[in-house]
Amino acid sequence: MNRSKFQIWGVGLLLLASSLMLIGAATEGAAFLITGLILQVIAMILLIKHLGKRSINKDDLY
Repeated sequence: MNRSKFQIWGVGLLLLASSLMLIGAATEGAAFLITGLILQVIAMILLIKHLGKRSINKDDLY
């Protein structure tokens, strides 16, 4: 399976963001929640870039 850097970083950031949000919910720390939300948005942008890159490469094969 061919993975791009966008996919690897996106999934890693999603895991980090969910961990930070869990810590923020458990300790009621707003800083953890806000940081987790920002990281989640960045991760989704990276994953969307990965999907766009994948569809372009798929079109080149035909």
